[in-house]
Amino acid sequence: MKVTKFLGLSVALLQLIAVLATLVGCSPTLIPAFANNGVAGIWVREDDAHQDWVIEIQETSPGEFEARSLWVPSVARELYSFQVGEKKIRRLRQRKDGTFTLEGLVRFEDGSPSYRLYEATLATNNRLIIIEENSQGQIGDRQVWRRVDPQDVAMAYADSGRGKIAATIESFDKAAAAYKRAAIRLQKEKELAKHRDLANELAWQLATSKNKLIYNPKLAFDLLPALQTWYSHVDTAAAVYAANGDFKQARKLQEEAIAGINADDAEQIYLRYNGLNENNLFLQLGLKFVNSGMKSQFLERLELYEKNQVYRE
Repeated sequence: MKVTKFLGLSVALLQLIAVLATLVGCSPTLIPAFANNGVAGIWVREDDAHQDWVIEIQETSPGEFEARSLWVPSVARELYSFQVGEKKIRRLRQRKDGTFTLEGLVRFEDGSPSYRLYEATLATNNRLIIIEENSQGQIGDRQVWRRVDPQDVAMAYADSGRGKIAATIESFDKAAAAYKRAAIRLQKEKELAKHRDLANELAWQLATSKNKLIYNPKLAFDLLPALQTWYSHVDTAAAVYAANGDFKQARKLQEEAIAGINADDAEQIYLRYNGLNENNLFLQLGLKFVNSGMKSQFLERLELYEKNQVYRE
């Protein structure tokens, strides 16, 4: 299921929508091809509570790099208000000795941002070790990041078991291969529901993509046992049934998805299922705003299924 992001909001509300959009199945971010050398590329963080954070480091000018967040772990989102698209690293430069200097983003408990000076070393095993120069016990003094090859980006979360594809790949044949590997891996898992977010994203891409290399309704159908009962997953399941020609079941499920998103406690149920604080009024407000845009999309898809037509994006 794809969520539409809206403009013209306050900064705080935009942050909430950016977070919630990643939770409810936005289409992944397209990332450019890059050379597997230097510091440019996709990196997944391996240490402490922020593990599985995904950043993309790009060269902004000769010898200078910045990193933007492609996906942010729930701990960092909830406690420190980090968001997708935010600059995690800036002004990254290489010294003559091969090490790097950079400014790394940190946030205090009140959410206020700050950039601190760090130094980094690029290890031979595709690890980037970042250490704060002025070490005063601040969380994140030492960071370990692992480089992910572009064709394997879709697997980053299958490996961690936390769900969610970080990004898709500009080369669609490699993207299709990565999706297929991830889907087959999920089918072999004994506890498929542990990977429900990844399964939902994979099923959506496989059932709705306009790209013929990625479109694979049968493989999407095999992922249905992992989907849950909240409205965003039910919407995905409806698209999968439609892609496989079962429009009767697609209509039934789409009506259930519409009823779910219209329920008075829809936002609380969604937050609870995703391990977030269901009583957090700010998260509820942000999700309500996202849901208001999604309702029309749900209805449009129902109209397609009533005409025995599939939904493709």
